[in-house]
Formats: sequence, C-alpha cells, structure tokens
Amino acid sequence: MRSDEPVAEKKRRNVGLIVLVGVLAVSFVINTWSYYQLRELSVRLETVQQENIELKKSLEILETQIKEHPVGIEEGAWIYSVGVYVENDVTKGMVLKIYAKFIPGTGSVLIKTTPKMGIAIQESAETAYAVAQRVTGVNARDLDVIITIASNKTLNILDGPSAGAAITALLASALTGKEIRTDVIATGAISPDGSITKVGGLIAKAEAAYNNGAKIFAVPKGQLTDTIYVKETKQYGFMTITEIKPVVVNIEDYLKEKGCNITVIETATINDLLSLLMA
Repeated sequence: MRSDEPVAEKKRRNVGLIVLVGVLAVSFVINTWSYYQLRELSVRLETVQQENIELKKSLEILETQIKEHPVGIEEGAWIYSVGVYVENDVTKGMVLKIYAKFIPGTGSVLIKTTPKMGIAIQESAETAYAVAQRVTGVNARDLDVIITIASNKTLNILDGPSAGAAITALLASALTGKEIRTDVIATGAISPDGSITKVGGLIAKAEAAYNNGAKIFAVPKGQLTDTIYVKETKQYGFMTITEIKPVVVNIEDYLKEKGCNITVIETATINDLLSLLMA
C-alpha cells in the first residue's frame, strides 16, 4: 500500500496541473476575445463620435442657410382659398389660409394642416409647385416647400384640388417676392399646363369669400353660373307635392340679391390669376 501512494500522489498532481493549464487556456481565450471586443467597441465609439461631430456641423450649416434664405423663412407667405364641407346635409363654404415656407431640400412638397383636416391635396400641390417654377422662371430644385393649410375648425374638405390654383399663385408669389392681394379669393384646380379647371360648390365658396371680406371671387373659365335647388310646391286636389328643381343662376347676380356684393371674374390660366392677384 505504501509503495502505491507516491504514484497516486503524482497522478493527482498531474490532474491538477492539467486542470490549471486548462483554466489558464480558457482564461487566455476569454481575455483575448474581450480585448478584441473592447477594441472594436472603441473603434465604433470613435466612429459614432466623429459622425456626431459631422452631423452637428451639417445642422449648423443648415441652420445658417435657413436663416439666410430670402424666401418665406419666418412666418411664410400666405393666401386665402376656399373649400366646401357638409354639415347637417348642407354644403357650406369655408375660407382656408394657406402658408408656404421654403427650406433647403430637393424640391419636395410637404403638407401640414392645422387643426387636422381631411383634405386631399398632395398631388395638386406638387403640380402647383412645378407650374409656379415654370411661370416664374425660378428653379427651386434645391428647395423643399412646406404648405400649411389652416382653418378655424376641424372638418373634412370635400374638394382639396380646388385649392390648386391658389397654391400655385402663392408659390409663384413666394418665389418672386411679389406681393398678392388679400381681397381676391380664387378657386380652381391646376393642370400641369397651367390651365385652371372647373370645380364645384361655387355659390357656397363665394359666400364664404364675401363673408371673409373679399371683393373679387375668381372662378375657372366657364363657371360664372352655378346650380341651385329650389323647392316647388304644387297642390293637386287634396294632395300637396313638393318638388326640388335645379335652377342655373348667375353667381354674382344671385349673391347680390342676397346682399353679398362681390365681383365674380373668370380666370382661364394661372397667368390670368396672377395678373389679377398682383394688380
């Protein structure tokens, strides 16, 4: 038994040594991996810090450009427009105030409403921006425009594209720095060729324009008249029948009969409207 003890002891020492070498090897591997991970993290941190420095510089440059750009940087240029909405099954007109503000960009059009309104106007506004650049000769491909549509209540405007002509005139005014009249309110959709096309709800819009202080209401060519619906009651013996008949009326004459003294003028193209607004 005693002769076996040195051998057993030697085996235990060998096993301990092997375990120790194994632990050291694992520790070395872990430390090496941790070192490279920390090194990579340090490189990433330096990269992020450099990116933050570059981003800060870019923001400072952008802020300087915005402050120095001459067009609509503060409150922004603005124009009145009109839309229609339905309340209790009655079509009503609503005057909208539309603002345009330019910032450095790539020629994009951004739409905001305040308060939030339902109004489909993106495509019309993009067409308006393109037409405004063409009629003014100003290349604004390095500018984004923020168009803000403001009203005094939340509502769903039924005919957003009818503000296209007014938006085009607003952008043309802002790009050239020429002021536009605030006593003229226009309605009409804008086409890529600059023509102003027909819209609806003209009497409701004209009344809203008059109530807002407008002296002139500009409509698309061929829309000096509008259709109203008149109740007509007839007696047939013991029966009373009420019919609702469409009647075409001259908008200006109809409104004057109601005490609304406003002049209605046709505009076939955006140049016609600009001549009226910048007179």
